[in-house]
Amino acid sequence: MGEFLLVLALFDFDGTISFRDSFGDFIRFVVGPWRFWCGVVCLIPVITAFIFGIVKAWRAKELMAIYFFRGWNAKEFKQLAYNYSLQRLPRIVRPIALERIWEHKRRGDTVVVVTASIDLWLR
Repeated sequence: MGEFLLVLALFDFDGTISFRDSFGDFIRFVVGPWRFWCGVVCLIPVITAFIFGIVKAWRAKELMAIYFFRGWNAKEFKQLAYNYSLQRLPRIVRPIALERIWEHKRRGDTVVVVTASIDLWLR
């Protein structure tokens, strides 16, 4: 009987496929550099707590999202995520990572991109 081999290729998005963390990059893209850096200053206690292990990464990101996006319209947010995926995301993706992904897809492997970020801008 023929042998069937199922290959599952897992890729972490932030730092493996991309050059930098897409969450912070997305925030800066959406709110602009001035509001982004003012927000970073206001969030120094959260960032410091994360650095020292007092706050988990998911909670720090949650607090950042609340700070920057509270009260935003969901439809508008999705549109901004879509704009980011077209305009900015291609600039932070490593070409070699895309080559590896396409190699797997050409062979018929199952490719899964894993991320701790909001997936709206990765679709």
